[in-house]
Amino acid sequence: MGKFILTESEVLQIKSLYGLNEQVTPQDVEFVSIQGVQPYPNGTNWDLVHGILGSKTLDDDLESRVTKKLKEGRWRVESIQGPSSYIRENNVITSVSVRLVSVDSNPDIAFTTRGSIGDNFEQRHDNQVNGLTDRLNALYKGSTRTFGPDIVRINGTKWTYKQTFFVVSKQPVNQSGKSPFIQNGVYKGIRSIDNKEYTLTIKQVGEPDKSLNGWFMVRVEGPGTYLEGGENSIPGVFELYNDAPNTLNGNTEMGSFKNIKKIK
Repeated sequence: MGKFILTESEVLQIKSLYGLNEQVTPQDVEFVSIQGVQPYPNGTNWDLVHGILGSKTLDDDLESRVTKKLKEGRWRVESIQGPSSYIRENNVITSVSVRLVSVDSNPDIAFTTRGSIGDNFEQRHDNQVNGLTDRLNALYKGSTRTFGPDIVRINGTKWTYKQTFFVVSKQPVNQSGKSPFIQNGVYKGIRSIDNKEYTLTIKQVGEPDKSLNGWFMVRVEGPGTYLEGGENSIPGVFELYNDAPNTLNGNTEMGSFKNIKKIK
């Protein structure tokens, strides 16, 4: 089926490649990794090149592995390294590693992914994910956040795919029905990407039914960058989500802002 289970040594190689060898105890952080292999250039199933991330045709994929792990304890998806796809010898290799941290409250309860490859892949991906966050919120009665989308080009081929990951957490601890952040409020928070302080100004408070603690349009100002100074660079306004106390979450590139305190 074009799948391959990583050995312990290969997992360590992936961790080393992405700089993930922090000095932490196994109880604090764990990684769920997978690697897919397809023959190349002959007999390639291009759907399964990214299907190893999540496909109903596979018995073992990243989605099923992370889902199983979430059921085993109180874990939260902190970051996703990858996906990456590349040619090695006579194979197309797809690799990804999910970093999970143990939490005392608001653990993640569901993990899924959507992606498209080949002709018109971006529009097909966008059609797949349209409204999915709201449907997941309703299905699990929780709060959904996204990682991605990632556009992965497979060097040496004409193939590219677009992939987004969705993670659902339990109901936040704030059940008062009130937004934890107020319109035009100014806050300070520590960004997980660089551990530096940023100023966060709430420009818009989203509808309360999009996630239980809400989504917000936030002007982010601080010392770091976003997407290497691209169209949506810092300073700029971004859509962030709140699903834990004193926290605002963005996508993989933005990271999260923690220990948020109001200053105005």
